[in-house]
Amino acid sequence: MANNHLATEEVSLIRMPNEEFDGELTETERDIVEGMAVTYREGADIETIEELVTDPDWIRGWAEESDHSDLSPEEKIARQVLQTRKLDDPAAAAPLLHLGHMKKLIDSGVEILRDEAVYYRYEACVECIFELNAGQLEDAYGFVMDFETSDHGNALAQYQNEVINHMSSLQEVSPVSKGVPELFDTYADIAAFYERGFPILLALKRILDGDSPENEILQRVSSSAVRHELTADDEMNNVFFDLIVEQFDTTLRNGIAHGDTINDSVEQEIRIPTTRVTYSYEELKEVIFVNYLNVLFMTGMLPSLIKWRFHTIESDDITRDQLAV
Repeated sequence: MANNHLATEEVSLIRMPNEEFDGELTETERDIVEGMAVTYREGADIETIEELVTDPDWIRGWAEESDHSDLSPEEKIARQVLQTRKLDDPAAAAPLLHLGHMKKLIDSGVEILRDEAVYYRYEACVECIFELNAGQLEDAYGFVMDFETSDHGNALAQYQNEVINHMSSLQEVSPVSKGVPELFDTYADIAAFYERGFPILLALKRILDGDSPENEILQRVSSSAVRHELTADDEMNNVFFDLIVEQFDTTLRNGIAHGDTINDSVEQEIRIPTTRVTYSYEELKEVIFVNYLNVLFMTGMLPSLIKWRFHTIESDDITRDQLAV
């Protein structure tokens, strides 16, 4: 989640300019680290993080290692602490770094969605952000920042991390029949992610409607009511979001949530008896993957677009032409 990022991956790992690089956590760092730890469902041990940022051997190995995909939560957080410490003047560099990080998330998100030939589902939402006037953009930015610093934002971050971990684990499962429980767990976490995430889309929709939505109020709206408002034919501004929301398969979600599924490894399919709906293994994997793309969009590209637009709306030097959208 962006609210707890200490720095970005764009920071060079070549130099270590100050003696405090491997020192103990400062009071400010500890406050931020404690906030970051909450975004991992399994938690993160603060003492372990402090041990890592004071361990020269670990720091050396981290700086030389290019693959960080299997890092523990403690290692991920420690890595971001060290990235910030590498700056000669972190406070002065922060605005530019954050804009660079936002651009990186936006551009990489666009690349993934275009590579998968699904960018069309998100394009309307992207365009609506660039069409917001200054007042609407201020409301959108305020909503996102309030959300990210709330427990709702922490919950979204936890489910995001769980989904990403599931997707990584699924790559190693063979045959597919052995991975069905993991697929179910993945989709259950995606459904939980949407409980917290779809209200962000609803906030944007209501801002376009002329309202000034509040985070706590929208989080109390039932998930079915949120989805209905974002997809109903009589709601004019849902055209910016309906293709995203419609990827969520409520039949599959309900079957998994209520234990109403049969895994048939002979026929290579999943059946939901109550609704008489059948998914081949490949169809099940596809449903999960397209919703995984939603998770990436809603936690990386979407909030970054809102923040980038908010911080650059009055700039003559930083324009949309510098983004991949």
